[in-house]
Amino acid sequence: VFDGNKASKEAWPAISQDRLNTVCLSENHIILAGADADTENEAIWILDTEGNQQMELGNQEYGGEQSLGSITNVQETENGFIGLDGNMRNLLFWKSDGSFLGSAEDSELFGTNYPWISTAARLSDGTVLVGMTEDRADNSATEFIVYRVSGF
Repeated sequence: VFDGNKASKEAWPAISQDRLNTVCLSENHIILAGADADTENEAIWILDTEGNQQMELGNQEYGGEQSLGSITNVQETENGFIGLDGNMRNLLFWKSDGSFLGSAEDSELFGTNYPWISTAARLSDGTVLVGMTEDRADNSATEFIVYRVSGF
């Protein structure tokens, strides 16, 4: 909390989760991801900037259409949310109201072979840069590669 020239901290119990592993910010939302305390399924929680939960994404048992492995980043676009699942090696897409649209495998989108999809950033033109690490085919090095995702 900033007050003139002073800064202080205060508790912000936005969601009571012991196993949160990702926090992302957009212009209008705070996005949290981790394991749900009750179900132990991976989930994404979309909160407004006051900390009020707006929706929950995922939180399905493994094998479900929206089951998640390990969410490493979530980006909000003008059309909804893109979730990066490092463990499952895919991108998941939801509309702005939380309706699930589908997912795409890394190999389908980028032609990659088992990368760790680790980070993303939304640019001012609405495109999203997706960063990942992948071993070279000859195993001589691990490279960090970046792809631009547009149209969502």
